[in-house]
Amino acid sequence: MWVRIPPPAAISLSLILALLCGCSSKTKIPKDWKPSDTKCFTFLMPPDMKGKHREQLDGDAGDYRNKSIALSFEYSWYTDPIDGRPSGLDFQEGELLIDKKTARLVTLTEPASVFPYRAAVYFRETGTGKNTGGSIVVSPNLTMKAESTTPEAQETVKKIFGTIRFPKEQRGECLGD
Repeated sequence: MWVRIPPPAAISLSLILALLCGCSSKTKIPKDWKPSDTKCFTFLMPPDMKGKHREQLDGDAGDYRNKSIALSFEYSWYTDPIDGRPSGLDFQEGELLIDKKTARLVTLTEPASVFPYRAAVYFRETGTGKNTGGSIVVSPNLTMKAESTTPEAQETVKKIFGTIRFPKEQRGECLGD
């Protein structure tokens, strides 16, 4: 269960998380980072990350990995809103702005895991939907999760999250057209 944060505290926590997570516009992204090959949005990642897409009828999904990070994403109308409080140490949550969109950021540690450092970001209604024939514009969600081996790798994950960008107009092939 998520703990609701009062607005003034949420703003302060959001600012702190944005500064800590490397999502500010002043964060230096290494020049050798490569763009993702996703259909519906883009992000940058270290050059040694390899990925693959998963079949998805209503959006885009995929997995990327290197020796210290395992990252997955789902972009659709039914993504995991990361609204259940997972068990784990150092659980932190908050909101921040990425590409001018509000996102929920969660971090925690699972010491017994091979990839103990966890982070996830969730965007509700990304604003990149399509017109369904009427005046309704369907806007999918994005959930990106990552597990990492070290605190430094978790910081890299947070930098990856900060590079997420959504197109102004959605391409048709993104949402199952």
